[in-house]
Amino acid sequence: CPFCALQSPAMDKFWKAHKGRNGLQMLALSIDKKPEAALAYLKGHGYSFPSAWASPEWRKTFPKPKGLPITLLVNRQQTLVLAEKGQMFAEDVEAIGQLI
Repeated sequence: CPFCALQSPAMDKFWKAHKGRNGLQMLALSIDKKPEAALAYLKGHGYSFPSAWASPEWRKTFPKPKGLPITLLVNRQQTLVLAEKGQMFAEDVEAIGQLI
C-alpha cells in the first residue's frame, strides 16, 4: 500500500530507537498476496521491525481493514492507548514514544 510505504521508514526508525523499551513489542502485518513479496519488500528496504504475512486463512477471520495502515498500541496493562487508521507522519510515529 502506498501509505504503508510512506510510513514504514518512520516505523523502522522508531523500532530501532525504542525496541526493548518498557517491553515494547511491534508487529507489522503485510497484506501482499504472497509471503515472498512481503519478505522481498522488507529486505529490499532494509527494514528490521518484526513483521508477518496476513495469509488467506488469517484474513478469513480478520478481513482487510477499510483503511491502511492501521496502527494500534497496547500498553503493559493491556489497554489500547492508540488506534490510528491511515498514514501517520514521521513526527506522529515518534510521538508514540511518549505513550510507551
